[in-house]
Amino acid sequence: MAQFWERWVSAAFLHAYLKAADHANFLPKSQQELQVLLDSYLLEKMLYSLSCELNSRPDWVEIPLRRILLEIGN
Repeated sequence: MAQFWERWVSAAFLHAYLKAADHANFLPKSQQELQVLLDSYLLEKMLYSLSCELNSRPDWVEIPLRRILLEIGN
């Protein structure tokens, strides 16, 4: 249920953002370029989360690591 909510909210936000920024110079020109940009941003955020857990709560490192592995598998 939480994964569904996360996906739905993310899709709704992205749709609204792209609609509001339609034809802006800072957006990639193609759908493929946009996907690469989004994927790299999400991976960067997941790696940052992993780094934070390694530095402050190493016992919790499994949480962001599972997320990274789940995304790589998709």
